[in-house]
Amino acid sequence: MGIGRGLWIVLAGVALAVSACGDDSTVGQDADVSGDSPGEAEGEAGADADGDADGDADADADAEADADADADADADADADADADADDGGAPDGWDDVAGPGECGAIDVRRPLPESLARAVVFSDQVWSTTGSPTPTAAEAAWIVEHYAGTQKVLLGVAQQLRALDCNFLLLQYHICWGYNRSVGNIDTAGGWSSTEPNSDAEDATIMSDYLFRTSTGTPVRLTGTYPHNWTDPQSGWQDYFADKTLERMFDPAGVRGAGDADYWDGTFGDVCVHPFSEDVDWWTGYGYAGRQRDAYQLYWGPRANDFLAEVARRYDEAGVIPKHAYFIANSDTMVTASLDGPFGEREGSGEDRPYHIDFRFVDGVMVENFQAPGGWYGRDDVILSMRNVVKLAKRDKVTILQTGFDESDAAYREALFASYFLLRGRYSYAWFMGSASPEIQWWPEYEIDLGAATGAYPNDPLDLDEGSGILVRRFERGVVLLNPEDSAATQDVGAAMRRVTCTGGGAAFETDGTTPRSTGSCAAGGAAQSSWTVPAHEGRILVP
Repeated sequence: MGIGRGLWIVLAGVALAVSACGDDSTVGQDADVSGDSPGEAEGEAGADADGDADGDADADADAEADADADADADADADADADADADDGGAPDGWDDVAGPGECGAIDVRRPLPESLARAVVFSDQVWSTTGSPTPTAAEAAWIVEHYAGTQKVLLGVAQQLRALDCNFLLLQYHICWGYNRSVGNIDTAGGWSSTEPNSDAEDATIMSDYLFRTSTGTPVRLTGTYPHNWTDPQSGWQDYFADKTLERMFDPAGVRGAGDADYWDGTFGDVCVHPFSEDVDWWTGYGYAGRQRDAYQLYWGPRANDFLAEVARRYDEAGVIPKHAYFIANSDTMVTASLDGPFGEREGSGEDRPYHIDFRFVDGVMVENFQAPGGWYGRDDVILSMRNVVKLAKRDKVTILQTGFDESDAAYREALFASYFLLRGRYSYAWFMGSASPEIQWWPEYEIDLGAATGAYPNDPLDLDEGSGILVRRFERGVVLLNPEDSAATQDVGAAMRRVTCTGGGAAFETDGTTPRSTGSCAAGGAAQSSWTVPAHEGRILVP
């Protein structure tokens, strides 16, 4: 599984060489900032904490216990990394001699690529530059070489990519706690891993038996979908969701034949969020009367957590499903933009509640619209979003940071990638989309070789503030700065360094789908200095 030109990845403790791909001459022309071998990754991220939660909206005590567990985990992380490096083989049950197209016997889930010392890219979609949902042969080969995995793909695309690389991760698609009837690529036969057999009878059952209704019987809509009564196990919706998604992955009853069984490694649960502001009034009869924060949390959070916990239990159920399946939820931005309270309190409120939907139950999240696509959240929301990412990364959860940006906005682009490096843990993935680019794209920032971080993973993003207001993270081969404040600030990094700037990137192919394009370059230039003034809402990536 490739994640970049000439890079090395660590997969379950085993270093794997990745063949070079593309035009290397465009990278690091002034100073080489993309390396071939970043060295053995430091085990900075905390080991898995228990991650269980009681669903209580007021989780202050739980947060304190989590912080203690995180601190203990950091002390063990280096030893864990050394043990992984000494393992010398693939995980138990994994066929470590299988080549492309020869996946062999697999009785455990595909391992996740580590990101402690390198950027890892996980694509939200892989549409062809030709405009087709199916990549060309050239594009497919490029995808498995550069990306760790993808989601929202047609079954035929999943088969196409898996034939090229049996390590490539593939997630099926499903609305998290709702059902969107036959619209476009969602839940249609041949769509993003369809709900088959997508018959009228099945639709009718889903729409009548499982619908979440108001007290007067009116179906309730949530962000364009029809949520179901996932709060009540007797409604059958929890079982339906688990049964259908597991069936697509493993076909335990043998009902799907040679269809899509064994192609999917897990489920991407989309729209796994609270009601957006325009939907709030629909939920006033369900504990959110008067838009009171506590009433909302007491109603929504525990029920969402019950659903996630039940799906996680089914996915982990030993003896029924031979290999654990990943569940990655779309958490949206993880900030409080229109409603004050549901995600956790801003700094200075006197409270520090966890994100009200507890994603510790699942394997990870995709943070959609991370750091405000095309702009910048206010300082408090920037910190709040990063804080929620840190809480998950500390537990070695997958965090896919996803957003779009304007390629011409160099300052925002630099801050966006600086944010990724600041938050990078063991399984931290990026998917940043240029506004003018198709789905198969690449940015030269992914290849900046900073190595592993030299300190422990933070318990809070503000732990990275050394007193200047700038967030600072130090790596083996560089320093990353991010200024979330509304005014410029100055930071001494302790040694003379130069600023890395990147240009180009975007679409990896011309519109014919076969001709590769240059995907940009990064270079360290300008005067070397130890004191850096960073304007408001900007970042810096520095190397010696």
